[in-house]
Amino acid sequence: MLHDTQLAEVPWMNAGRCFHGKLRGRSFPWGDAVLFLTSYVQGKTGGPVNNDMLVLVAQGLTRDGRYAVNARFEIHHPELPDSSWDERRRGLAVFSIDDECEEAERWLDQQPDDAFEPAFAQYEQFLASLVISPGPPVSRKSADTPLAADPPS
Repeated sequence: MLHDTQLAEVPWMNAGRCFHGKLRGRSFPWGDAVLFLTSYVQGKTGGPVNNDMLVLVAQGLTRDGRYAVNARFEIHHPELPDSSWDERRRGLAVFSIDDECEEAERWLDQQPDDAFEPAFAQYEQFLASLVISPGPPVSRKSADTPLAADPPS
């Protein structure tokens, strides 16, 4: 169900996003992007939203419209379980990953950006530092042939 009711991703993901926490649009020197927290699943997991499965997604287009940017970054929150099997439930924020997670989304939205590890600002600084350009043409004739752009060794 999640896969059929969402916008496509480039490249395509063989899983559905459970929620869209901390959704925001950002402009970078190379173009514009949306960033959000989510977890990807292919059916019921029986587990909670957790740090092993939490990702920060960045999806955007370069200013010239030639390139799509699609990144997934590891990100953690100290109040979430470390994994689906984490036994430390007491004192942690526990939300079922199988319920399309509106409650988890609201909770994540309320968390300060610097409560995450790495913090949102660190990822935004990294994304701002990217230089996306056509570069020299690359071709490979065989596995034994160096790339056309590689200098001979």
